[in-house]
Amino acid sequence: IRPEIYRGAYESDGSLYSYIRYRRTGTYEPLSFVDVQNGQFSPGTFRSKIVIVGLDTQSSTDDYVLTPYSRYPLAMSRVEAQANVLDTLIQNNGIRRADDWFDFLLTLSVAYTTVLIVWSVPPVLGILMLLGQAGAFALFAYTLFAFGGLWVNMIHPFLAIFVSYYFFIPYRLIKENRKSWEFEKKN
Repeated sequence: IRPEIYRGAYESDGSLYSYIRYRRTGTYEPLSFVDVQNGQFSPGTFRSKIVIVGLDTQSSTDDYVLTPYSRYPLAMSRVEAQANVLDTLIQNNGIRRADDWFDFLLTLSVAYTTVLIVWSVPPVLGILMLLGQAGAFALFAYTLFAFGGLWVNMIHPFLAIFVSYYFFIPYRLIKENRKSWEFEKKN
């Protein structure tokens, strides 16, 4: 099998990498090597399973990795991290990054919506609508990540909201002041 067909695979610096779908610590049941050596396990324990042998003694931080779920130095053993890697590859459900064209279209639509809001509604309502738009976008991105394994770039749309608002609000104020001044000049 070609490694580039795995979901979540990407190339960087001439090497192929993959985003791993980590599960919470304790997802894979450990079994003590001493228990195995003494025969203290049920007969079907190892049937149709991949067995990874390693240390989980909590004696050295070198045997542990930080996870997306915890920054505690002994959060997950390297053995369990390798189990996550293998499980992700076997199930072919790695996390994929959204394509650049999708990010571009999403950012463009968020910027366009921001400009429409700035030009068409009163400022206080506009700010509330922009906050709602940012919240809806964040919920959309988190939902895609949690349920679809799709990593959507969030910084560009958030910057589009911020920059569009601060770029177009002065023009709107100038336009309103000009209208007010022309009205006063007529009267």
